[in-house]
Amino acid sequence: MSHVSITVRAAAADDYPAVTDILAAAEVGGEETTLPEYPAVAVACCAQSVVGVVEFDLSYDLGRASERLEHPGKQAWIFSLAVQDVWRGRGVGAQLVRYVAQQAKADGVTLLALAVQEELGEDGSRRARFFESLGMRGLASSPGDPAWGAPVDAVLDG
Repeated sequence: MSHVSITVRAAAADDYPAVTDILAAAEVGGEETTLPEYPAVAVACCAQSVVGVVEFDLSYDLGRASERLEHPGKQAWIFSLAVQDVWRGRGVGAQLVRYVAQQAKADGVTLLALAVQEELGEDGSRRARFFESLGMRGLASSPGDPAWGAPVDAVLDG
């Protein structure tokens, strides 16, 4: 397979139609959404085409908001991550996750977290393996809790 250059950058307004299409195809976004739902959005591009998207927040505190006092507090949280089918397996998703980790580190955040959609059968298992390959592990304090995470530096070093 030939080397293809992928660029990850903050999403612009003219990226939103592609973002919506990618999220809908991956079943992780609303079909009627015209703007990203979360505070920050980045896109992975090949040439001028958007091939992947990540929606995230750099100051999320899901654990403490859920009254889990043992939770580490402020973290970067990935809400949605999706890559066009034809681009999967080429490192695009990993580049998007590392982009969030870089932004988090620059903002002084030390933990990157997300909820893996394990309920989707084999696709969920594939997703879990993908996040494990980036150094993420379950943060669950109770069975069935889908929260996963890793120190930002571990994601960047992985």
